[in-house]
Amino acid sequence: TLEKYLGFSWPFFAAVLVFNLYVTAAWFIEMFEFAPPRDWNGVDQALHWATEACPLVGLLTTFASLLTALLAYGAAGPGQPGTQAAFITQFAIAFGSSIAGGLLSLVSFTLHRLLPEPDFETSSE
Repeated sequence: TLEKYLGFSWPFFAAVLVFNLYVTAAWFIEMFEFAPPRDWNGVDQALHWATEACPLVGLLTTFASLLTALLAYGAAGPGQPGTQAAFITQFAIAFGSSIAGGLLSLVSFTLHRLLPEPDFETSSE
């Protein structure tokens, strides 16, 4: 079902979603002090990467699906019902991937800002 709405980029979006859910759970666990504080350094960098990558992957999928829609339309002609269905399906993928990329980027950006700042303690030897 995810491929129906997100196109070929669904595995990337699913991985980012699972990672965001993991970070959210870990943040809640630390916020409510169910566990000792953790080192957020690698997570911080991954969230920054997801913030930058998600809209670009959504845009790439949008362009690919619009290209597929135009190729289907051009190959069969405007009067064919199958062409119209393929055209509309590819437009749905274009919108779905753009929305998913934007939402996942927004969630990643928000989590990145909510995480505690790393402590950079300098040792004076």
